[in-house]
Amino acid sequence: MIEIKICATSANLGPGFDTLGVALSLYNYFKVEISDELIIENCEEKYCNENNLFYIGYQTVCEILNVHDKCHVIFDTNIP
Repeated sequence: MIEIKICATSANLGPGFDTLGVALSLYNYFKVEISDELIIENCEEKYCNENNLFYIGYQTVCEILNVHDKCHVIFDTNIP
């Protein structure tokens, strides 16, 4: 299993804040491993499917690498 750490920026606050580009001390963590089926944990039920933005990004990278794997991902989101 790998862990991905993403920091929050002032751009996450809303329109106009993206020009500041200030990093904040808030992080989202994603623990990912290859799986036979798509499993998304700690996410709202309506986003636990193939339309999840994290999964779309994962699939995009898999296509570039010519890999066709599903994943098991655990969200630990701290960015509001």
